Amino acid sequence: MKKKIFNILWYWNCILSCILTITAPQAVIAKNKCSTFVTNINVQDGFGSQFQNIIASVFYAEANNVPFFYTPFTSMEHNYHNDPDFLQKKEHLINFLGNFELSTDVKCDLKINSAKDFMDKNIQLFESSNTIRKIKEIFRSNKNREDFFSSEQFHIAVHIRRPNPHDSRIEGTNMADELFLEIINSLRNVYKEKKPIFHIFSQGNLDQFNAFIQPDIKLHLNDDIEFTFSAMVLADALVTSPSSLSYTAALISNGDIYYSPFWHSPLSSWVSNEELLLNKRGPADKDENQETSIRAILPKSLTFDNKTGKIIIPEYIKHIKLDIGLSYSAPMSQHWLMEEQNLWVFGFEPNQRSAESILNGASKILPSHGEPLEKRFINERFFLIPCALGISSDHMMPFFVTADCGCCSLYKPKELELEKMIQVPVFNLEDFFNIFPFDTHPVIDYIKIDAQGADLDIVKSAGKYLAQRIVFITVEAENDAYENTHNSSQEIDNYLYSQGFQRYTSALTGDPTYINLNFVDYARDNSIIIYQQG
Repeated sequence: MKKKIFNILWYWNCILSCILTITAPQAVIAKNKCSTFVTNINVQDGFGSQFQNIIASVFYAEANNVPFFYTPFTSMEHNYHNDPDFLQKKEHLINFLGNFELSTDVKCDLKINSAKDFMDKNIQLFESSNTIRKIKEIFRSNKNREDFFSSEQFHIAVHIRRPNPHDSRIEGTNMADELFLEIINSLRNVYKEKKPIFHIFSQGNLDQFNAFIQPDIKLHLNDDIEFTFSAMVLADALVTSPSSLSYTAALISNGDIYYSPFWHSPLSSWVSNEELLLNKRGPADKDENQETSIRAILPKSLTFDNKTGKIIIPEYIKHIKLDIGLSYSAPMSQHWLMEEQNLWVFGFEPNQRSAESILNGASKILPSHGEPLEKRFINERFFLIPCALGISSDHMMPFFVTADCGCCSLYKPKELELEKMIQVPVFNLEDFFNIFPFDTHPVIDYIKIDAQGADLDIVKSAGKYLAQRIVFITVEAENDAYENTHNSSQEIDNYLYSQGFQRYTSALTGDPTYINLNFVDYARDNSIIIYQQG
């Protein structure tokens, strides 16, 4: 009786805390003696709907800070040929086995909630979640895009949902051919410089698709789910139907998405097909500098050379430092600028709250903290760049914000209380160096990195410039407090040694510091000053 009462109380507490409406049995929250966790529950449905539910269940677990355990497929519609390996092929397709612990290893009592509804109501949180990043990564880890598309062309997948023997739902199968052809014509205009190839994925007989037999259109009719779904995910752009299959492919795609209205919420970056047809434009029409160039987010106080496109730095500035990870007050930048009158500092900080604190003139929170950056330096000799740095090819990524702004990270904290997840711009350090005027200022004196587990990623993102242009670098070796990091002291040593650096012992730096062996004489002759504490 006590156990029953406990389970009831726990159940309602979960509902109230998550503000979750219970509808269909799509996710399972389970409680046993050891832990509370979430798993997906299998229902009799097609692959797209089931995989969508799995993704939603992983997200529900992350959003509620409980572990996710995967329940493998047990049944699935659309096995038209009674393939005995049908489910096994779907497991290989999503690639969850070996990447998530299995719920079958845990004995527990179950309570039922709806994961899909939760994700629909929290779609913006989903966009910036670790869930989407992890599932994208594991899905691609056992696939080669070149097995689906040539790299020389721009490929647009178009899903045309048509009736099938296992689904009597008419909605979604009745989008007219004329509408799809109009969408394709609009996209020809949007991507005209890329000369796109269109790939139609559908079911039926060839004579039902005569309208689509055109030089730049390839038909893929009645292909297996493995090829169809993977191609939709990996295409450069995807046109969805009102269907869980293409909707779910769009969720984990890195391409441009053109969305047909459906039961489930679109991501903010998607363009509705109605908007496409009304405006005759799409993501490709955006100014590339708006999102994909680091120059677009640099302070307006910086000027650029019209011929080279490089930052203009005054001749009297003799030293350059990078401060990566500023917390709320940029105390290292303050110390450096007070010591050197001929110094410029470029500071990188993705947390908007911290960036605003610095720009508004931060006040010291604790006596032990360093002196906050003075406003007189901002946009005079200190320039704040509001982005994260890393090795990702994505220009927007989830960023985990904790109550302690000095502990926020691109990696999810293991124990620190998560305040929220936000979406932040991410660039390679090499992107910044590509617009830095090395012709007038040949080296970067010093880089200090304090990025909560992402430090080595940032070091690697410097590319060729690391060995060629950096004199000193200090890196925080934090590898235990965040999930899935590769940032141990040994890993940092190994990489920097391979790039021509060696450990440098200084009483003025608290974290591991390295000197480029190509610049030992330069550092001495030019009186380079380094400092890092905290």
